[in-house]
Amino acid sequence: IDKADSCRRGNIDTDADEEIVVALSGPQPEPGAPVEHQAVAFDRDDTGWRVRHQSVPSIFAVEIAAAGVRIGDGAGAFAYVQKDCGAHTCNDRIFVVTIEAAGARLLTPENGFIMQTATFTLRDSAGDGVDELIAHGGAINSVGAGPNRLYTDSYRYDGTLYVLTSSVKDPPEFLYHAILDADALFAAGQYADAEKAYIAATNDPALADAYDRRSELQGYALYRAGVAVVAAGTDTAAGEAYLQRAIDESSGTLNAQFAAVFLTAYRAKGSVGIACAAVTDHLAQNADAYRTVWDFGYGNPPFDAAQVCPF
Repeated sequence: IDKADSCRRGNIDTDADEEIVVALSGPQPEPGAPVEHQAVAFDRDDTGWRVRHQSVPSIFAVEIAAAGVRIGDGAGAFAYVQKDCGAHTCNDRIFVVTIEAAGARLLTPENGFIMQTATFTLRDSAGDGVDELIAHGGAINSVGAGPNRLYTDSYRYDGTLYVLTSSVKDPPEFLYHAILDADALFAAGQYADAEKAYIAATNDPALADAYDRRSELQGYALYRAGVAVVAAGTDTAAGEAYLQRAIDESSGTLNAQFAAVFLTAYRAKGSVGIACAAVTDHLAQNADAYRTVWDFGYGNPPFDAAQVCPF
């Protein structure tokens, strides 16, 4: 053992006593060679301190996230994080372990739970004596990843393992992500809510612009708001007004062309399906240009042409 990197004290087994968990780094075998890291748990008996558990050695740095994690019935556990860091981003992987009479038991999957650039918290939000695992992060700190949107994953101990109970995105900071939220409502058939979300995104100057595409995104949002209203059959005139706004306010953009093609075909035939077919044909003829406009980095969803007008 070369050095101790972090240390926590708390109950990590079924008795009421506290134990100690330490992140340890081994010596470097030779210059340039990787150093191995471990989480090591120590318990004390009548003869003194002894090792109760050692994690599998890893070339990734180890941090002790918590000791004294409450898992019910007075039992405890500890959590440690392996940090696989590249030039820009850390892939953080957390493990939760409890010590039982038969030995250590892993309360997470064998490979842990992973999140980019994460902050991990264990707390009893429900007040029932069991700590939930809260992971917040998701930032990919690379230019090629595009605009980041963080999220929170919550895990609950079910008596055997920690299991994912919810995954919630942070409120959008970018117009692009606000439009993705509206797209999700549209895809779920919640057209009235989608309409409101598209217009709210379009009207919110606080939402940041990514890649100088605000006009393109606003044209798309107005187009989709119009299609949502027309498809719902609630107010055709209002839907057509949104489409006309997209044409007028985002003139010259590719996404405004969706609105122009849809509106022309819909007024001619009175059919959402025929109007969508016209949009699909237009998109096929300009596929490369649209893929470029909708490329927001590898950290965001790829452009899905089939969802532009899915009727």
